[in-house]
Amino acid sequence: MNAKAAIALLTIPINLGIGLFVLSRDTRGAANRLFFVLMVFIAIWGVGDFISLVGQTPAVVMLGRKVAAAGWFFLAPTTFLYTLTLVGAGRYLKKRWLFLVSYGTFAVLLIIACATGLTFRSIAITSDGFHLVGGPLRIPMQAITVLVVLACSVVLLAKGLRLADKMEMERMVLMGLAILLPVVGTVFVEVLVPYKGIRPVVSGLDLTMIMAAIMAYAVTQTGLLSDVLASMGRAVLPVMKDPVFVLNPGGLIETTNPAAALFTSYAEDELRGSTLQKLFPADGQYGGMAKSIEEGLGFEAALECVVKDGSQVSVVMDFVPVKRHGTVIGFVVIMHDMSAALDLIRMQERERMAIREVDMQREYSNELKNIIDVANHELRHPASVFKGYTSTLINNWEQLDRHTVHDFLQALDMASDRLARLTVDLLDTSYIESSEVQLAYGEVMPGALLASAIVEVGTRGFDNEFEIAGEENDRAIRVDAEKIGSVLAILLDNAAKFSPARSCVEASFRLKGRTAVFSVSDRGRGVPDGHREKIFQRLYQVDDALHHSMPGLGLGLYIAAKIVDAHRGWIIMEPREGGGSVFSFGVPIAPEGK
Repeated sequence: MNAKAAIALLTIPINLGIGLFVLSRDTRGAANRLFFVLMVFIAIWGVGDFISLVGQTPAVVMLGRKVAAAGWFFLAPTTFLYTLTLVGAGRYLKKRWLFLVSYGTFAVLLIIACATGLTFRSIAITSDGFHLVGGPLRIPMQAITVLVVLACSVVLLAKGLRLADKMEMERMVLMGLAILLPVVGTVFVEVLVPYKGIRPVVSGLDLTMIMAAIMAYAVTQTGLLSDVLASMGRAVLPVMKDPVFVLNPGGLIETTNPAAALFTSYAEDELRGSTLQKLFPADGQYGGMAKSIEEGLGFEAALECVVKDGSQVSVVMDFVPVKRHGTVIGFVVIMHDMSAALDLIRMQERERMAIREVDMQREYSNELKNIIDVANHELRHPASVFKGYTSTLINNWEQLDRHTVHDFLQALDMASDRLARLTVDLLDTSYIESSEVQLAYGEVMPGALLASAIVEVGTRGFDNEFEIAGEENDRAIRVDAEKIGSVLAILLDNAAKFSPARSCVEASFRLKGRTAVFSVSDRGRGVPDGHREKIFQRLYQVDDALHHSMPGLGLGLYIAAKIVDAHRGWIIMEPREGGGSVFSFGVPIAPEGK
């Protein structure tokens, strides 16, 4: 056995041993498994090289050359797939077609090489020994592997030089140089040197031992999942109060911390080797995790975890990929028990609702007090009128002339009207608050509604002039005539009440599309800016409730707004140019279904 044969034989166990060492560090890691496959093909190359070196016949030497070619050819697809794992594209290894295309292509090339004389033509015997006589495809076939492996080496070097972490950069560059070494060496000792008549003892195969050693060092220093588990298990996991799960790149649970066992009631052995679907069986929950695992992405989500006894616990999950050299080597999952937080939120919500209920009761109590105070203030006037005039009539009937008695009776009549209006406002408000406004639709002319409302308000003792302006194409509309008449009476009453004596109050209507718009304009003091949106609220008055200068409970505009709203209309107040206010409201001419 010559020196070259001895070295070729030595490369076989050394490369296989290095491959088994790396594989033993993490049997589930894609990079480790592909590294082992790479070493297997180098060993096959070594076996073929050894056979060709020790063969005594051309047939045996030819067999050795073909076996070596098989190992050599399959270095290319294996190096390509291995490079994908190192540059962070390992997720593509889950696509079976990638393996079929990669290995299938080179298997076809090997079959062509072995079945024809285009690559292995014959074995020539010379004084130096046996030599392969290659066909026209020998160099191109070898060049394909050289180019693929060379491209992978360049990719690794480029990736490494772009890394910010100095240690990570050094490791990635080591990977690239290690792959580059046997390729350059093989080309040098197998192709270039022979042209000078030199026959070196070292071959390209021998250089793979150095390559394997460098790559093994780099791979085992990339932070394999087993190393992560060891360091985390010793220092971090036991003391963490939140449940922690460490997954391998395929999504299987590798280990957990004591808090996870306490939280789920599962022992670590019951969880190891399973997926998180054991804890998240609901449709869609684990599907999202599986997609993140496949794509090597992290996420944060609120989920429902099902523990061993079947009960559900609300958790917030932090799902974090662990990467080295851009390659996902596992996942760390941290769960935060949200049940206590949710209980606190529910308690705070109950407290908030209780406070809101107290505030509403206080508001209702204040409103009720305001109603009583205002009603007491408003009722005092007609009561005083009734008492004063009736006492005078009783005690001085014979001394009073006919005109005086008539004035007394007219004052009593106006006081009774005021009392009746107060009673109607209170009853209307009570009805509106307790149920929806019921409408009795019928056809009516807008002009007739205005005229009727003016007649009603005119009997209340105002000395204002009332004018009506309307369009000539006055046509019937479908509304609740009685309630729209009440709205007009409320607006006219307010306008007269807050206008100077003997001033003119204008009432008008117009048809705007399918809406009848009514307006009441006065020359009163107007409404300040800060009060315009509040005047339609219940009991709201611009003046203080107990010291306002005009009679009324502050319910009229509130009732008017509710009636207009029941008609699906609108009501607004605008300042009038030159002073005063304009109250307008619109209702549909013919509501649907009415």
